[in-house]
Amino acid sequence: MEDAMAEQPSITAATPAPVVRSEIWFEDGNVILQAENTQFKVHRGMLARNSSIFNDMFSVPQPPMPEEESVEGCVVIHLPDSAHDLEIVLRALIERGFAPSREPVSIKIVAAFLRLGRKYDFETLRTDALHRIFYEVPATLEDNDACMHNFQIEGHTDDGWFWINIVNLAREQSIQPVLPLALYECCRVLYENHGPSSIFKGITRADGSTALLSLEDQMICLSSYSTLLAMQNTTTFVWLDAEDDFVSCRDGQFCPSKRSSLLRDCFFTQTSLQGLDHWNSCVKNNLFEDQQCEYCNHISEQIHTAGRLHFWRRLPETFGLPEWQELIKEREEQVRFRLLLRTLKKLNNLAIDPVESKLAATFFKQILFLWTYVSYIVLSGRTW
Repeated sequence: MEDAMAEQPSITAATPAPVVRSEIWFEDGNVILQAENTQFKVHRGMLARNSSIFNDMFSVPQPPMPEEESVEGCVVIHLPDSAHDLEIVLRALIERGFAPSREPVSIKIVAAFLRLGRKYDFETLRTDALHRIFYEVPATLEDNDACMHNFQIEGHTDDGWFWINIVNLAREQSIQPVLPLALYECCRVLYENHGPSSIFKGITRADGSTALLSLEDQMICLSSYSTLLAMQNTTTFVWLDAEDDFVSCRDGQFCPSKRSSLLRDCFFTQTSLQGLDHWNSCVKNNLFEDQQCEYCNHISEQIHTAGRLHFWRRLPETFGLPEWQELIKEREEQVRFRLLLRTLKKLNNLAIDPVESKLAATFFKQILFLWTYVSYIVLSGRTW
């Protein structure tokens, strides 16, 4: 009996992780933020200046805190956020040059700016993150070509995990305009560099963790890949099977034969997603160079360029998303709305007299309401 009881598993309460002090600890700080088991001692004024949420919190008189709930005489504010995200945001507010606007930063910094910027209204940080992600993942083919060699977010390679991170972050933060290109890149990079199984297994990041799409996006990529392959044959590479456009060919037998050979080699023998590949990059990789006469090369490039634009325009519908025109409006509204908020807050902060402050607050609310209404009218396509 005793042996039987001894074999029974015992249930013990999990020992909470010990609270640790962050490197961000100002001796003259007057408030402590705790995320997970990490505490940060900072200044209320710094938080209030950069966040309307903290500004409102500190403007409301609080009852005295019991001594056991304070640290070094400072109130402890528990935040349900990642300690890593909070540290990034605090460093950005404290350290000049932490995330220079013209230099690329890690996706972790962008994610922290977006998450906490939205949650606590760190407007400057969220706007910075939006500009970076919108620059990195454009909404027009022209902008996409322009930023191919200039990056605002680190890790922009064909390793795959970068695009998985972008898709997951866009879903989390409702940044729909970046999804068409990001999902296309997931299909291209994961299938061709890592094999179809990587859609479900994910990709190992540089730090050893695994980047994995949500189940919904796994299904979207899986079902869209064959659609994209078929679509590029009727858009970007339609010239490979369009004999009517080459009536002035100088070699009526050689060039058609070469195009048929290219069609077979590129899309029948091996499947490769190249719908957004620029003509010049194809030539640089010796894919089409010296394959046809000069006239046919010129016509092929024209058809390729026009087809590539058509392929781009059809990306959103392929992934079940709104048209580019609507996505571009949504993108512009997000940035403009953030800039308007920042401007109005500055106007509100200029009011020193209590009466002026009250009037400014009223004006701020009226303008905000008007802007929201106008945005709704524009996005919904309604008329006045």
